[in-house]
Amino acid sequence: YNLADKPQLIGLPFFPTGSKEVQSSTRYGLAASVIYRDQVRHKEREKIMEQARRLSEGAMTSYNLSEEAIASYNKDGYIAIDDISPPEEVAFIRKTLLRLFEQGTGFDEGAQYDFVARDKTDLPAKFPSIHDPSHYAPELARTLFHQRATEIAKALLGPDAALYGEHSLLKPATKGPPTPWHQDESFRSPDLEYRELSIWLALQPVTKDNGCMQFIPGSNHYEVLPHQ
Repeated sequence: YNLADKPQLIGLPFFPTGSKEVQSSTRYGLAASVIYRDQVRHKEREKIMEQARRLSEGAMTSYNLSEEAIASYNKDGYIAIDDISPPEEVAFIRKTLLRLFEQGTGFDEGAQYDFVARDKTDLPAKFPSIHDPSHYAPELARTLFHQRATEIAKALLGPDAALYGEHSLLKPATKGPPTPWHQDESFRSPDLEYRELSIWLALQPVTKDNGCMQFIPGSNHYEVLPHQ
């Protein structure tokens, strides 16, 4: 639930692939090749991409997880990382995604839609979302967050981990729908085995009151349970 007086912007789930997943997720937040529809002029886009380059230039791009963190992830199914992205970059990602939401970027292609009511396109979105926003704003793929997320995924899943997709969510304050307890694997094909994780980046401070991410420790070892 989000009870804050401002929208909660949850950004970019990162889905590296691998071979068995049972809600084994590092939930942090990160966003086909379709035409750019954000209506940003060419010169402005160059300026934005240069800003993204400067944010990561000179910073340590490598991110090494400790053995304790990896063991905790394997045991509990999640870990919390405080310094994956510097504050100025978080603000940059937030500003970029808000622009895409405000301009309706990707709506015509089906990349932007209401996460809880996809078919009701004539009504105001209760839970706006954008799939693969970096295809509309390539500067997102140049961020330090994106680079570090890749390294973390490889550390947890192995060197062959690769980006599967990105998803940005904007939950309106006070009226945003609840997110029920669930296992991500329940939304995958039962004919395949998965080993994947999500890296979730909160783009505003989150608490229990305004809707932080929550997990059941050890649920990554469960079989897929019945979902309503």
